[in-house]
Amino acid sequence: MVYPTIEIQHVTEEYFRYIKSSRYATINSGNPFAEPANVYTNIKNGFGIFGVMHSEMIEIK
Repeated sequence: MVYPTIEIQHVTEEYFRYIKSSRYATINSGNPFAEPANVYTNIKNGFGIFGVMHSEMIEIK
């Protein structure tokens, strides 16, 4: 028998802000009428983030 599974991802606020701003910047790329978007970073003098992500798979029975 096959049971459905759910994946739960736990992320830090910094990771969430980075992913959200990165997607927004990608969507607006090349559109001269879009509002410029800065990608969130928490690395001093650099680009990117230091964050943590944990995922968990749950099988529903």
